[in-house]
Order: sequence, then structure tokens, then C-alpha cells
Amino acid sequence: MTKLSGTYQALGLVLLPDRAVTRFLYVRPHVSESDSLPDECTLFVAGLPVRLNEEALLEVFSVFGPVISAALHPEKTTALVVFGSPDSLQAAYAAASDRRILEVQLEEPTAPFGLKGWVKDHQAKFPGNDVLKKQLDGWMDQYEAAKKAKAAAAAAAEADGWTTVKRQKGRKKNTDESGIVVAGVAASAALTKSANAAQKKPHIGFYRFQQREKRVNELEELRRKFADDKRRVAELRAARNFKPE
Repeated sequence: MTKLSGTYQALGLVLLPDRAVTRFLYVRPHVSESDSLPDECTLFVAGLPVRLNEEALLEVFSVFGPVISAALHPEKTTALVVFGSPDSLQAAYAAASDRRILEVQLEEPTAPFGLKGWVKDHQAKFPGNDVLKKQLDGWMDQYEAAKKAKAAAAAAAEADGWTTVKRQKGRKKNTDESGIVVAGVAASAALTKSANAAQKKPHIGFYRFQQREKRVNELEELRRKFADDKRRVAELRAARNFKPE
């Protein structure tokens, strides 16, 4: 058995009935210590076209000999093909080295594939304004129907003598009729007003000498009031003792 090199070789592929395009599969012997696949029978294939699935891979490489299995990578750009014998692997690698071109007849897919399939998937994500409008109208109809059913159930309960108690949810309205937010403005104005008042208000009695002067002024005021009251009492007594002739 001839030992194969580990370099890639290009294997030409024509997918019938389209003969205008020749695709190339890049193949090399698979060597790995992390799996249990037989290296002498396993071929690594890269550059897979979109339409080439596991069944198509079995059909393509079966021309070189019996194929046990074919497994695609999740990204569907590479694959592993396991032959039944090392001779089949050598035949496939030799055909790629000789620039051989294979022709494969594939079934026409019923759904769009390739670029057309990608475009269709993209369009499905953005259906357009008409489709969105129909969806929104359907949601609103369901909402209105549920609302009417709830109102009818409440009316029936009240007709039977039950009183429906509604609980207010959420915070108070913080916008005016024009839609302008007023709660935040009012709160900001109140904070500004209180801050200005605090700045204008004098700090009376902050120092000790201010407290002493305040007590002295209060004592003088009490003495003045006492003198005024004493004078008024004397005037009242003098007016009572007055005896005209």
C-alpha cells in the first residue's frame, strides 16, 4: 500500500444537469488521534457546495469503492468519508491528484437553495409592512375581544348583586393632556425652591454670643412690657379715684 501525503488535492465535480459550473472538492487523508476512525480508510473533504449532503457524498465517492459512512460538519462545509478499504481511499486521492472531474446527477430540491434560499430566509425575517399590519390587527382584535368579555363578565356579576372593586395599579399620572411630563418638573421646582429658601434663611443662634444677645434682648423686652403694664395700672387707679364736684 502506497503511503499518501497529507496535502490537499482538488477533485473536480459537476452537478448535473448544470454542466456550466465545475466545483472542486479539496481532499486529503484524515489523520487524527482524538477519534476512533481508521486513518487508512478515512478521507477529509473540504469546500463542499450547498447541495452536497451525506447521501450525495456517498454517491460521489462510491465510484472509488464501497463507502461505509459520510458525516458532514455542522457548518456543512467539510465532511469525513469512511471507505471500506484503504484501496478505495488511494483511488479517490489518486483521482484528485490526476485532476479528474466527476459528474453526479442530483435530485432537484423542491425548496429554494443556495443564494435563493438565503434570500428567502432573509425576507422571512422582514415580511413587510402589510404582513406586520395584519399581525397587529389580529392582536388588537384579540385584545378588544378579551376586554369586552371581561366587561361583560363584570356586568353580569353586578347584575347578580355583586360589587366589583377595582384596584388602582401603578403610580399617579405624571403627564398633562399634551403629553408633557410634569411630575419630574414639579419635583425639580420644589427641590430648587427649598434649596433657595435654605440659603436665604439666616442661621440664628449659631454662635454662642448670638444666643447670649438673644437672651439679653428678650429680658429687656420683658422689662419694657412690665413697665408699661405698671404704668397702665397706675393710670386706671387714678381714673377710679377721680371725683368730680
